[in-house]
Amino acid sequence: EVVAFVEAAGVERGVQPGQLSAEAWFGRFRSSRFLALRDLGLWNVINTVLGIPLYLALYGAHRRISRGPSALALALAVAGGAVYAAGNRALPLLALSDRYASAGSRAERSRLAKAGEAMLRRGEDFTPSALPGFVLVELAGLVMGATMLRSGVFNGWIAWAGLVGTSLLTAFTIVATFFRSAYRQAMVLAIV
Repeated sequence: EVVAFVEAAGVERGVQPGQLSAEAWFGRFRSSRFLALRDLGLWNVINTVLGIPLYLALYGAHRRISRGPSALALALAVAGGAVYAAGNRALPLLALSDRYASAGSRAERSRLAKAGEAMLRRGEDFTPSALPGFVLVELAGLVMGATMLRSGVFNGWIAWAGLVGTSLLTAFTIVATFFRSAYRQAMVLAIV
């Protein structure tokens, strides 16, 4: 139903992780840089980095009541954001794609395609190489949700919403990473 809704809205489907070769990604960059960057996780990088000020604010709200757990959540969010952003290959593959498009020889294109394959193995979204950054950020969400639940600084429903949402996102991440055939169905977990 989710896929049908997306298609009916005229939104192009994303590429499943681990499905394209470097040369196919280069072609995707030529047809739509925005969609290629989206499908390689640039939005996840932006979202993760922009989440760090949120954790800083939540730490500030809890520092007198639950300093240790809120500091741990902040540290996990910062570390996870750094690990994920450093490992993401969206922008490096864009640069490599531009070089591939302007390559003067077949040998140079072959060399650039091999470099692209190496990059994809190192950091394509929802593959085991991207998992540590995701897990650290999601662990930060669980720690902060538990901290919020115990501290009473916010209403309990806010903490529960964070815990449930982060748990569903963690389940999606695991399914998307290790059970690729269920990626599209698992997207429902991420949407919630």
